[in-house]
Amino acid sequence: MDDINWNDWLNREEITIDDALWLSMSAPIRPPGTSFPETSLFDDEYKERREIAESWRKKGLLPGKIKFEEKDRDWYIKPLIFFRLARDIEWLNPLNSEHDPIFNYLEKMDKSERKISEKAHIQRLTDFVNKSPKSLDSDSIAELWAAMPGESYENKPFWQIRDDYKKQIEIAVIGGELEAVVEIREPGFDDGYKEIADKNRIRKIKDGWLNGTFVRFTIYREQFEEWLKKSKQWPVVDSCLLFSWFDSEPKAEVVVDDVRQVTESGNQRYERELKQGLREIWVKEGRPEMKAFFPNQLKKYVNQSGSPITEVYTAGKDAGFAFKLSTGTTGNRTKKTLSNYVSEFKKTP
Repeated sequence: MDDINWNDWLNREEITIDDALWLSMSAPIRPPGTSFPETSLFDDEYKERREIAESWRKKGLLPGKIKFEEKDRDWYIKPLIFFRLARDIEWLNPLNSEHDPIFNYLEKMDKSERKISEKAHIQRLTDFVNKSPKSLDSDSIAELWAAMPGESYENKPFWQIRDDYKKQIEIAVIGGELEAVVEIREPGFDDGYKEIADKNRIRKIKDGWLNGTFVRFTIYREQFEEWLKKSKQWPVVDSCLLFSWFDSEPKAEVVVDDVRQVTESGNQRYERELKQGLREIWVKEGRPEMKAFFPNQLKKYVNQSGSPITEVYTAGKDAGFAFKLSTGTTGNRTKKTLSNYVSEFKKTP
């Protein structure tokens, strides 16, 4: 191994499969043509690995090109792709000091590519946050929290920081400390999600999934800021994009009395708008009983001007309706929830 110029071999634009195989042996050998007598000691190992490498080539895992030199032809590949595959299949042993040059090379390349990927991703997030959305899903919030344009991620990669924040947000939502709209993936509902109101079901969510189905947490900016303050994580550092989200749109002044400041969460606001729209429909229909109101009377207001109703579902336990509010907020409510609304409406003139 001592006579292998690793810097030369690993940084070549392309090498042959044979070259790569000899360099990745349990005892690396300078490729044939320069140290040919040694190769006979590893014929069996070479033949076995050659078959595997050929299978990579046929499957498209090892792209390259054929080059003809005199009467011979060889398949030329990029060293980086080959040695990553060799690492994955454990041809390379981290305890084998003779493989150190390859491991060091791969670590350097992985780090370089990760930086490029992180930089591009953070730029996309920057463009996104400039649109100043009023609410975001928890995944997006975690990404903004982790994203620091211009900063390096030497100690901990961006993706790991993001995942730590995602977990922290999920725990807060499930524990009831952070208010959020919790929805489960449900084909057939407006935008493909159905709201979960049952706290017992919410407590069973783990890593963003419930019984094998993806769950989405939607959180309003004001609610998230309030939670950050309660959990003593405010203010966030001004170099992260989460700070830009909070700072991207001046908040309207709230009229306050001398004693207390009146605040209203995003969820309360859209719930009030939804109830108001439903009550107007209910009154227009002559204050009917629930049996008459749903589904027949409510169906008449699907996608009608001034109506929040976009669809009515009548199938079994999924019976309910979908809505869209003036803010663009969409969601679903069950028949049982609508029945509760109607009961409330009856109590007020």
